[in-house]
Amino acid sequence: MLHCRRKLLACLFSLLLGAFLVAVYAGIRLVNYPTGFSHRHNEYGQALLLAELQALANSANVTLEQFAKAFISQQNSVRDSFCTNESSLPRDLCEGICKPPKQRVLLVFPLRDRWQLLMELLKKLPPMLESASVCTFIVIVEQTDAHAFNKGLLMNAAVIESSKRVPFDCIIFHDVDLVPVLGDDVYYNCPAYPRHLSVKIDKFNYT
Repeated sequence: MLHCRRKLLACLFSLLLGAFLVAVYAGIRLVNYPTGFSHRHNEYGQALLLAELQALANSANVTLEQFAKAFISQQNSVRDSFCTNESSLPRDLCEGICKPPKQRVLLVFPLRDRWQLLMELLKKLPPMLESASVCTFIVIVEQTDAHAFNKGLLMNAAVIESSKRVPFDCIIFHDVDLVPVLGDDVYYNCPAYPRHLSVKIDKFNYT
């Protein structure tokens, strides 16, 4: 989902992955699942997945410092491509995003069969994302097989695939059944340290 809200620039980027990998779609509109999306369940998608797994296996023995340097280098390359419109994304999406001091937040929603909850959540999120200093890329990653729900796998897949397409400074993982209340201290930005956003939940009387 891609859209820029004038000066607020709450730009939403939706990346839908079936288990690991699906395809990229544009548009901020809410669509009815499943007619609005199609999954890549074919030999081409399987080949891409195998290539991803091989790349991960090859990097398993690198040090944290080596991985960090490689990731930063990749992000610099993605940022250059993104901001010069060499990517497949619309040019107007880039306006203002690449100018500091904007933060780029990757907001990841892992799910399976919870599209109604997601749509209700997305209706309430925009006012909380309207920050002049933050650009938000929304990533929706769905598991479509019949195996046990693997939330960690989905989150890893979302980050791996997104890192090749858009530049971001931090990541927020968000459950679709946790809907923030406007006015609460819920900030969708990049903190100095890791932060748990849902510290107060109505199920537990906000304690």
